[in-house]
Amino acid sequence: MQMQMFTEQQKMFTELVNHMERMVSGSRSTAPASPANAAEFAMNSLSTRLPEFVYDPDNGCTFEVWYNRYEDVISKDGAALDEAAKARLIELFGHNTSVFSRRYVYLKTQRNGENLRDYTGLVNQRHAMAEFNDVNPEQMKCLVWICGLASPEDADIRARALRRMEDNPQTTLKELAAEIQQFLNIRQDATLPECSASSHINAVDSQNRKRDPPSPCFRCGANHWSRLCSFRERTCYDCGKSGHKRGFCKNFTTRRKQKPRRKRKTANNVVVASTHAGNTSISRIYRPVQINGKTIRMRLDTGADVTLLSNADWIALGRPTLQPPRITLRSADDKPINVRGCYECNFVIDGHHGRGKCYVADTPSLLGLDWIIQHEPLFRRLTEGPICNVSSSTLNALNSSLTTSLKKKFSTVFAPGLGHCTKSKAKLTLKPNAKPVFQKARPVPYAAVQKISTEIDRLVSTQVLTPVDHSEWAAPIVAVQKKNGSIRLCADYSTGLNDALEQHQHPLPTPDDIFTKLNGGRYFSQLDLAEAYLQLEVDDDSKQHLTINTHRGLFRFNRLPFGVKPAPGIFQQCIDALIAGLDGTAAYLDDILVTGRTIDEHNTRLDAVLQRIQDYGFRVRLEKCTFLQTEINYLGFVINAQGRRPDPDKIKAIQKMPAPKDVSQLRAFLGLINFYGKFVKDLHNL
Repeated sequence: MQMQMFTEQQKMFTELVNHMERMVSGSRSTAPASPANAAEFAMNSLSTRLPEFVYDPDNGCTFEVWYNRYEDVISKDGAALDEAAKARLIELFGHNTSVFSRRYVYLKTQRNGENLRDYTGLVNQRHAMAEFNDVNPEQMKCLVWICGLASPEDADIRARALRRMEDNPQTTLKELAAEIQQFLNIRQDATLPECSASSHINAVDSQNRKRDPPSPCFRCGANHWSRLCSFRERTCYDCGKSGHKRGFCKNFTTRRKQKPRRKRKTANNVVVASTHAGNTSISRIYRPVQINGKTIRMRLDTGADVTLLSNADWIALGRPTLQPPRITLRSADDKPINVRGCYECNFVIDGHHGRGKCYVADTPSLLGLDWIIQHEPLFRRLTEGPICNVSSSTLNALNSSLTTSLKKKFSTVFAPGLGHCTKSKAKLTLKPNAKPVFQKARPVPYAAVQKISTEIDRLVSTQVLTPVDHSEWAAPIVAVQKKNGSIRLCADYSTGLNDALEQHQHPLPTPDDIFTKLNGGRYFSQLDLAEAYLQLEVDDDSKQHLTINTHRGLFRFNRLPFGVKPAPGIFQQCIDALIAGLDGTAAYLDDILVTGRTIDEHNTRLDAVLQRIQDYGFRVRLEKCTFLQTEINYLGFVINAQGRRPDPDKIKAIQKMPAPKDVSQLRAFLGLINFYGKFVKDLHNL
C-alpha cells in the first residue's frame, strides 16, 4: 500500500516539473528581454562585483585607469552596455591636466618627509600618470627644453611652447626652437614703432650733487638727503606709520604738515655719470653683480640715477627680451646715450637680493643708484663714508678711553662678585599630580673633592646655597671644569625634577630676530653677565624643589641654577624686559650686544644699557666684555658694517668633521649645515 502511494506522488511531482519547464520555455520564446532590462541586469551585476569608482585625478584615479583595471569583468558582465557610455565617462572623469604638466610634475618629484615606501609609490604613480612609456627622444628633448625656461621673463615663450606641444606632440626640438625664435623676432619688430615714437626727455646734470644737505634727515637724523634715506619704506614701531625711524615721529609729522614741495618742471629727469673711458688713470671701483644667475662686472657709479648694461653683457645674458624705454638718457657731458631697450631682472650684490630695471646701451655696464639703494650696507657705506675713516690706532685710543670712563661711571656694574636682580624673581611651576623625587649623592673623584668643596663654600658665602637637613626633592650634582681651571657646580635635574616642571613659554630669540635689531650698525660692544643665572633669585615656594645632594649633605639653591628646564626662558624674559625700548640692542641669554652707526650713537646706547643693568642689580664680567669694535663674533657669525657672514672657525670645524657613521651623527652634521643654510646657494636642491 505504501509503495503504491509513493509511486503516485513521484508521478505527480514529475508532471509538475514538466509543466513548469514548458511554461518557462514558452515565456522565453514569446517575450524576448528588452535592452533596458538587459542593461539594468548588467549594471546590477557589475555593482555587486566592482568597487565604487572615486574620481581623484591628482592621484591618478581617473575613469580610464579604473576601467582598464576591471576591463575583464566589465567585458563579460557588461556586454549589454554600449561604448558611448564608456566614452562619456572617460571624457567627464579623465585627467584634468595636460600630459606635459603631468610629465613636468613627475620630473620634479622629490621626497618630502614621507617614508621610503610611500615615496616609491608616489614615483610609480606619477610615472604612470605621465605616460612616459609613449615618449620618444624628440618629445623628451622638448620637455627638458621647456622645463629649462624657468625665468619669469620666459613666461610667454613657455606658454607658446606648451601650446605647440599640446597641439602637435610629435614636434621636434628643432621645429619648436625655430617657431619660438620666429615669435621672438616678430615681437621685437613690433616694438620698433613705439621706439621711434617715444618722446625724448633731456637729462639734467645737477652740478650741486655733492653739496651737503642743509639739515639732518628728518626721517632718521643722519647727515644725508631725506629722499635717499633707507627708512622711507620702513614702519615705525612707536606710531605705526611708515617713512621714518623710531623716535623721529614728531619730526616726520611736522615735516608732513608743511607745504608740499614744488614739482619739478622737467619730468622723468635722469642723470647718468660719464660713460666713456676718459682718463684711464682714474681709479674705478667695480662690483660683481649676479643678473638672473650670471655674474657681470659692473662699474660702481653713484652719479648714475639708473643702471646701464653694455651690449656685450646683454648678449652674454642670452639676449633677454627688451622693452622700449620711456626716457632718453644723456651723459654728464650732455651727450645722448643710444639705448636699445630696458628690462626688469633679478640681481644679487654681495649676497643681497634685489629686483630692478636696467637699460641696455652702447656704454660700459654701470651699477647705478637705483640698484645701490636696494643694498643697504653698500648704500650706507657710500652715503656715510667719512664716518668710516677712523684709523685703527685712533679707534684703540677711543676704546681705552671709553673703557676707563665706563669703569668709573658704572663701578658697581663692573665690581667683582655676584650681582642680585632686584626687579623680578624666578618661579617654578609643578605639573599636576607631580611627585617628589629624591636622588642619592653621586660619588666624587678624589682629585675633585677639594675643588668642589671650595665651590660649595663660595656659593654658601654668597647666599646662593643654603644647607638644609631634610628635603623631599634632591638631585645629584655635576661638576663642570671651566677654561680657567675652576669648577662650575650644576645639578642634574634630569633625574626627576625637570619632568615634573611645566615649561616656561617665553621664547628664545632666533638669530634673524637678533640681527634685524643690529642692522645698520658700524660699531659694536658686547657685554657678558657674570654667572648670569645665579644673579636671578628664586621665589620661596620654588627653592625647596632645587635641593642638591652632595658628598657634604643637602643644599638648597636660592638662585636660579644651571640645568633646570625652565631656566633659559625665565632668564631670557628678564633680559628682554631689561633691554626693552633700547635701540640697537639685542640679547641672547647672558650675551648683550650694543651697536651704533656712529661712535657717539654707540656710546650713548651703551650708556643706556649699562644704566639699565645697574638699575636691575646685575653685574658684568669686564674681562669678557669688548667695547667699540668694528667687527665681532656673535652666535656663530662675524658681524660688521657690511652685515654678517659665517664664522671661519665654525666653517673649518664643519670641513674637518668626519663622515657621519650613524643617524645621530648625520643629524648633527645636517644641523650645522642648516645653521648656515642661507649662505649655501640652492641648498634645498643638494
